[in-house]
Amino acid sequence: MSYSNGTHPQGFSNDLHAMRGLAASAVVVFHALLIFRAGPHDDPHRLPLDLGEGWLVLNQLLIGLVNGHAAVILFFVLSGTVLALSLDRTRRLDVASLASFYTRRSFRLFPLLIAVALASAALHIHFFDDVTFGATTSWMGEYYRHLPTGREIFLNAIGLSNSLNAPAWTITVEIAASFVFPLLYVLSLRKRYILPSLAMLAIMLFAPAPRDIHTYFLCFYLGALIPRLGGEAVAAFYRTPRILRTLALVLALVVLGWFERISFPEIHMAPLEVFAMTLAATFIVGIVYHGSGWSLLRSRFLMFVGEISYGIYLIHFGVLFGLAHLLAPRFAVLSPPEAIVLNLALGAVTLLVTILLATFSYYSFERPCQRLGRGLSIQLSEWLEARRGVLPPEGTVVVRRVPIKQDERHRPPAE
Repeated sequence: MSYSNGTHPQGFSNDLHAMRGLAASAVVVFHALLIFRAGPHDDPHRLPLDLGEGWLVLNQLLIGLVNGHAAVILFFVLSGTVLALSLDRTRRLDVASLASFYTRRSFRLFPLLIAVALASAALHIHFFDDVTFGATTSWMGEYYRHLPTGREIFLNAIGLSNSLNAPAWTITVEIAASFVFPLLYVLSLRKRYILPSLAMLAIMLFAPAPRDIHTYFLCFYLGALIPRLGGEAVAAFYRTPRILRTLALVLALVVLGWFERISFPEIHMAPLEVFAMTLAATFIVGIVYHGSGWSLLRSRFLMFVGEISYGIYLIHFGVLFGLAHLLAPRFAVLSPPEAIVLNLALGAVTLLVTILLATFSYYSFERPCQRLGRGLSIQLSEWLEARRGVLPPEGTVVVRRVPIKQDERHRPPAE
């Protein structure tokens, strides 16, 4: 990869889509690796680094390569970048543009969240039973064991609970971060605000609170800084010797994959782990965004998977556990190699089925909802501007400010 002189690299939106596709696929395989128990270790989700046995080394290597926690952090950083690009395309940040932003964002996040919450409730009621399987992990046994109430379904549908579909906790974070993002964006525009903002968000990350949504706002803010300030940092990075660049990239990947295995594996997303993985994810997204790209990220299939990644992320858990409940009664005991192979096979089948379902969902439901949201956002913005009497005369062409160069042949990433 070579540096691209600080401007938007050609095809940047495709690269970002492809990164989303990689992250979503990693989450699917990561969760599959946690289903069947490999040896005495009942919860690999909390497994500390242990290089004592060959099969255990392999299991840890695989879990690190597709670390779902790191993929989530990468999602958040990417969201910060994409949302900043979205606000960059507005003429000015006022009530009308904010109303448009929130409308588009709502139609991006909520329709599928509601649909999957209802589908998950149906699975709880009509498919899953409260049973325990001898060959599965305790982590697998935590889910799909109760009948949901109407209130529970409603809270899941609006993003205030993830009891019916565990991965949806990240959508709660996305909703909260989207609400405060215009403020984060404004704080990213002036250099004098950046260091105080970073300090404040770092304090919020490490500060204890009843809910940890605020923990991830730093991810979004650093993502917002990438288009504007990342070019200088990436230029400096590419002026260093190749061996140092390679070592830095390997270190970032190791932090994303295995840092939590040697820090606080017993704690879900400990603040120090989130901080370290956020820095590593920001480094990688910055290189991809301002560099000339990696050939892997130019794969048409991977770009397509990135396009439907939201559906993959939300849909895969029900598919995975549905398949696991069909398979688990057939196995009383599995050897470690058998469990690892079965988990990998389960991950591959789950990913295939989920991609098919997410493709159908995207074209038949998500994309129409996004088009509707964009149309409503334009109408709402025009109505608010008309109320204020600031609409240009009929026939006037409004040229939008685009402070960062971009290749118009590529559609900007979905918000």
